Amino acid sequence: MKFSLPTRCAPRWRWPRPARGGPGRLRGALALALLAAGLAAPGPAAQAPASAAQRTAALAALQQGHKRRAAQLLQRALKTDPGWADGWWKLGTLLYEGNQYPAAAVAFARLTHLIPKAGSPWVMLGLCDFEMRNFGLSMEHIQEGRALGLPPDNNLQAVALYHQVQDLLMMGNYVQAGFLLRSFAVKHAAYPGVILAAGLAALHQPLLTENLKAVVSPGRYRLIRQVGEAVYLAREHKLDAARQRLAALVQQYPRTPYLHATYADILRSAGLRPQAEAEMQRETEVNPGSVEAILQLSADKLEDNQKPAALALAQKAAARAPENYAAYYMIALIQFRSGNAQPALRAAEESQLLSPNNSQICYLLAQIDVRLRRFAAARRERQRFEQLRKISSTYMTEGVLPASVYTQSGGAGAGDRPPK
Repeated sequence: MKFSLPTRCAPRWRWPRPARGGPGRLRGALALALLAAGLAAPGPAAQAPASAAQRTAALAALQQGHKRRAAQLLQRALKTDPGWADGWWKLGTLLYEGNQYPAAAVAFARLTHLIPKAGSPWVMLGLCDFEMRNFGLSMEHIQEGRALGLPPDNNLQAVALYHQVQDLLMMGNYVQAGFLLRSFAVKHAAYPGVILAAGLAALHQPLLTENLKAVVSPGRYRLIRQVGEAVYLAREHKLDAARQRLAALVQQYPRTPYLHATYADILRSAGLRPQAEAEMQRETEVNPGSVEAILQLSADKLEDNQKPAALALAQKAAARAPENYAAYYMIALIQFRSGNAQPALRAAEESQLLSPNNSQICYLLAQIDVRLRRFAAARRERQRFEQLRKISSTYMTEGVLPASVYTQSGGAGAGDRPPK
């Protein structure tokens, strides 16, 4: 069984925070559905309505399929009535569908101020950010929209989650991308591009699925797809088939970074720990910079009660990646289990500085504090652990925080959020 390390993508939220045509893009029938549906939530009660003639003309042009004319008429109506929420929604959707992403983002941003507790405008704003290649902002806005809630009767939920996965890939957060893909597989198994995204996450490739064929060689594309297929076989509990696929791939591509680690994870899932350790060792030889592989080997040594060897590996990981909180967590855990409470405390505090909202670090700190008879500090860390545990779990597996994180100060996006 794989040793549980605190993943590097514990939530780092603010308290509170408010070529395309690829497989995840909102277009065609979905865009039309969004235009027809409008918004589930009404705009503010006090609105100066646009003239009936302006609205009628804009909606008639839209119904007749005259999109450019409809956009012009909507813009005129919104100058008269900037509080017309459904007008901003229809305009933003039209502009997005026409690949006018900066202008669409402006429309959806206006909408998030009018109805800050509606999830769909935040997601659409995030999709605009994605098309403009602002991946960090895209993930933040999509995450906020998903937390606030989306209508269940269209494909926007799948589109939002898929783009959040791609944001994570482009930001180099492959661990959480893999977690979200597991959730995605349960809800949207047949969604295009998911297999490729799983391969990119496993091989730590910051690439988009939509233009993958254009930026990698045919052989590389085939490898990414085959790795993604093996990963999905494992997630369907077809471990023998997954092992056979990856055994053949590591023979064919023995020098590919992260391929041995992917194979090791599946071997470990199948209960073949010695073979998994051997593959992870090969990963460190092929890919000396893989801190994750070093830490997994350290965890294996600790599980075998080889504490000096485990500590040496964890310290090696910290030296190679001083910004990686999991390395300091591992040092703290080994020192704690070795009876060295003070060195454990120093390492755990360093880990918490790098990942302040990680529930597992809070739990370990509480244990260390009890060992050092710092009972008040232990109670505080235990309380934080209880507060963060459920949030962290949901964030890792679903990629969302509770809606209360965004609404407890009167709504997201109001510009009044405390600093991080």
